[in-house]
Amino acid sequence: MVLWEQDIYRQSAFHPDVPKIPPGRIKRMAEALCFAA
Repeated sequence: MVLWEQDIYRQSAFHPDVPKIPPGRIKRMAEALCFAA
Protein backbone atom coordinates (compact mmCIF):
# COMPACT_ATOMS: atom_id res chain seq x y z
CA MET A 1 0.00 0.00 0.00
CA VAL A 2 2.80 2.39 0.81
CA LEU A 3 4.14 2.04 -2.73
CA TRP A 4 0.87 3.39 -4.17
CA GLU A 5 0.23 6.08 -1.58
CA GLN A 6 1.90 8.87 -3.55
CA ASP A 7 0.16 7.89 -6.80
CA ILE A 8 -3.25 7.85 -5.12
CA TYR A 9 -2.80 11.33 -3.68
CA ARG A 10 -1.41 12.68 -6.94
CA GLN A 11 -4.26 11.30 -9.07
CA SER A 12 -7.11 12.14 -6.68
CA ALA A 13 -7.07 15.89 -7.21
CA PHE A 14 -10.04 17.90 -6.00
CA HIS A 15 -12.66 18.40 -8.72
CA PRO A 16 -15.49 20.77 -7.73
CA ASP A 17 -17.72 19.57 -10.59
CA VAL A 18 -17.90 15.98 -9.33
CA PRO A 19 -21.48 15.23 -8.21
CA LYS A 20 -21.91 14.28 -4.57
CA ILE A 21 -23.57 10.96 -3.69
CA PRO A 22 -26.63 11.38 -1.45
CA PRO A 23 -26.12 9.90 2.05
CA GLY A 24 -29.16 7.64 1.66
CA ARG A 25 -27.67 6.00 -1.42
CA ILE A 26 -24.34 5.45 0.34
CA LYS A 27 -26.16 3.79 3.25
CA ARG A 28 -28.10 1.47 0.91
CA MET A 29 -24.91 0.56 -0.96
CA ALA A 30 -23.12 -0.23 2.31
CA GLU A 31 -26.04 -2.36 3.51
CA ALA A 32 -26.10 -4.25 0.20
CA LEU A 33 -22.36 -4.94 0.42
CA CYS A 34 -22.67 -6.16 4.00
CA PHE A 35 -25.61 -8.40 3.06
CA ALA A 36 -23.66 -9.87 0.14
CA ALA A 37 -20.68 -10.67 2.36
